Amino acid sequence: MTPLNVRKLALYWIETSQSDWEAYLTLKSGRNYVQSLFFMHLVIEKRLKAAIVLETKSHPSFTHSLPFLAGKLSIMTSEQILQDLTVISGFNLSTRYPDEKLAFYKLANKKYCELWEGKAKEVMLWLDKHIDQLFKNL
Repeated sequence: MTPLNVRKLALYWIETSQSDWEAYLTLKSGRNYVQSLFFMHLVIEKRLKAAIVLETKSHPSFTHSLPFLAGKLSIMTSEQILQDLTVISGFNLSTRYPDEKLAFYKLANKKYCELWEGKAKEVMLWLDKHIDQLFKNL
C-alpha cells in the first residue's frame, strides 16, 4: 500500500470514529445507554484499526475484538487497558444477542455509561498518542 493510500485509509477510520463518538454522545444524552455503549465500542475499534493501518501498511483484520486488534500493535498495552478493552468488546456482543441484551439493558444506565466513558477516553488518549506518532513517521 502506498503512503498516500495508508494515510487515506487511516483517516477514514479516524473520521468515522469521530462521527461515532458524536453518535455515542447523542444516544447517551437521549438515555439510550445500550446503544450508546455499542457506539463507544465502534469508536475504539475504528481507532485501533487506524493504528493498525498506519503500523502495518495493510488493511486490519475483519474482527470486532478489541483485545485482538490491540495485540496487533507494537505499543505496550497495560493490563488495565487490556481489561478495559475486553469489557468494551462486550458492548458489541451485548447489543446483538437476546439473552445478553436483556442482561445488558438492566446493567446499562447513566452511571455505568459515565464510568465506561471515562475508561474509553483513557483508551482513546493512549491510542491517539500512538496514532499521532505513526502519522509523523509516515
